Amino acid sequence: MNQFRKILIANRGEIVNRIIRAARELGILPVVIYTDEDEGLTYLDATVEKYRLEGTALQETYLNKEQILSIAGKASADAIHPGYGFLSEDPEFAALCHKLGVGWIGPSPGVMRQMSGKAPARELALRIGVPVVQAIAGSADEIISQAGSLRFPILIKAIAGGGGRGMRIINNPEEFEQQIALAAAEAGKFFGNSGIFAEQYIENARHVEVQILGDHHGNIVHLFERDCSVQRRYQKIIEESPAPNLSEENRNALLVSAVNLAKAARYDSAGTIEFIVDQDGNHFFIEMNTRIQVEHSVSEMVTGIDIVREQIRIAAGEPLGFTQSQIRSRGHAIECRICAEDYADHFHAAPGRIGLYVPPSGKNIRVESAVRTGSEISPRFDSMISKLIVLASTREAALLKMSKALDHYIIQGIETNIPFQREMMSDPIFRSGRYSTRFIGDYAETLVQRIHDARSLVDRDHLGHIYQQAYHRSHNHSVNRNRQGPWNHLPGWRHRSMRPVDVEGYIVWINGTEPVEVLGHTPGRLRFLLDLHEQTAWYSVLPDNTMILTWKGFNFCVADPAVTRRLGNGNGKDYSAGSCGGTRVTAPLPGRITRLLVSEGDKVLKGSSLAVIESMKTENQILAMMDGTVGSLRVTEGQQVKSNDLILELISN
Repeated sequence: MNQFRKILIANRGEIVNRIIRAARELGILPVVIYTDEDEGLTYLDATVEKYRLEGTALQETYLNKEQILSIAGKASADAIHPGYGFLSEDPEFAALCHKLGVGWIGPSPGVMRQMSGKAPARELALRIGVPVVQAIAGSADEIISQAGSLRFPILIKAIAGGGGRGMRIINNPEEFEQQIALAAAEAGKFFGNSGIFAEQYIENARHVEVQILGDHHGNIVHLFERDCSVQRRYQKIIEESPAPNLSEENRNALLVSAVNLAKAARYDSAGTIEFIVDQDGNHFFIEMNTRIQVEHSVSEMVTGIDIVREQIRIAAGEPLGFTQSQIRSRGHAIECRICAEDYADHFHAAPGRIGLYVPPSGKNIRVESAVRTGSEISPRFDSMISKLIVLASTREAALLKMSKALDHYIIQGIETNIPFQREMMSDPIFRSGRYSTRFIGDYAETLVQRIHDARSLVDRDHLGHIYQQAYHRSHNHSVNRNRQGPWNHLPGWRHRSMRPVDVEGYIVWINGTEPVEVLGHTPGRLRFLLDLHEQTAWYSVLPDNTMILTWKGFNFCVADPAVTRRLGNGNGKDYSAGSCGGTRVTAPLPGRITRLLVSEGDKVLKGSSLAVIESMKTENQILAMMDGTVGSLRVTEGQQVKSNDLILELISN
């Protein structure tokens, strides 16, 4: 084997830590790159060689091939691992690496050209008899001219890349041209290729994919399948293996199709072949991801094979270290993507600073992350904070294990989808395994309402008493550190007098009766007895001196009015997402205005698209909430905005 000595990781976030771990286990030195916005990530410590990327926009940093190759040269790196996203499926970048004598940890450029493009990959599948759905490909104009050959609904997506970028379902001809234009623009922005792929949309389908490994010696194996049907905005948030409710006959047929396609392509790295499975169990090839995927960890858990390690070995010329007959699937694994988003507001991105971060731990519980307390989740990048993966002997046991792990996942300071993921684990339809890619679209409102109901049942009086005990201990900690500090001069709390505590608008009066018996305390964590049960609450203090308490799986804002009045600045964080209402159309979330679809004086109807805002790599349309005439425009294309910034004024007709 031509062992690599040093690998440059051309990516950011949790995958960087994952690649660092695999590289070090092979005795290879990792090199990382970063931007100013990445400085709170865990791998940027003194033990790793790191280089700062110049620039701010993606095209200047993580998509800047010349700058990345220049850094590889400075670091004397003899290979580049692209991770996922960014340049990971760019065959021209892979070819440039080969040309310059830099190893590429991924498939060869020729294989990438054939399989990362949806059109040529589909042609190969047709040629060898792998089932596909009816589809057309080309530029936006070409798709529009051929639209008559497909029946509605139609699914459109970018020819290049993945991750749900440019993907839309079009239900009727009236919206076809506008949606094609939006998809083409998004595809061009993220992948440098505005080509569009349009295919017949199969309703109530499942998304099932097969993990593949191939080497340069002609060996191809699969690591079984993953079900990735739980998606929002066409992006996966839960993956599991094996796929539930898939007959052995259908599973074997799907695995055979995947291996045959990989062999026909002479595939030579880690990759994933994705299928749509209809209600009868029939499978149809949709695309291949010619890279490591976010959800590779699920397959690693059930097979025990380190896919990233194998990917590096393959790139160095080694053959696979096992045959298909030696690979076994054991137990059931589930992965939840933990994202900074407001699940109650259509999963809008919710970037910000993490006030407290405590991940779960335990046997067969795995957390892949690159954040910690104090890390900033930037609106410029994907909203995923981490991946939580569990393994158990059965699916039922894995669901229970995941639910408990989510109970012990503490993230304060930003909105996350943890409560939504936990509710999914107990949902009867999800637990049955009989769900489709429409699951969240069909049931999100019901799930959100159940979460709201469960949160409302948490005892506010108990929260007030937990706050008092946490306050006492943080106060004593503050006193010990600074006896002249302001906490030492607040009246009342050191006595048994009645004091009000504000629990999100509910006033709890605290007196000498203490239902909470403290068993132990460390900064940020309180262990106590309540109703004869040992429990734990986590807490952190915001700049306005409000305390965030995490108890029973939910975050609560709790404050003593005297503390916030005497110590606070009165400027609590506004968590509202904004709305298009009245005559003011405001930004629903922080991001960049990528397109303005109206001009001053235009007449619009309720529901019309007014503008497109990009946040966390996702484009969101801003819609008119009433019929009206566009007044003054307050932003320009390319402008960065914050939540609730004024976009335009809409005058009622």
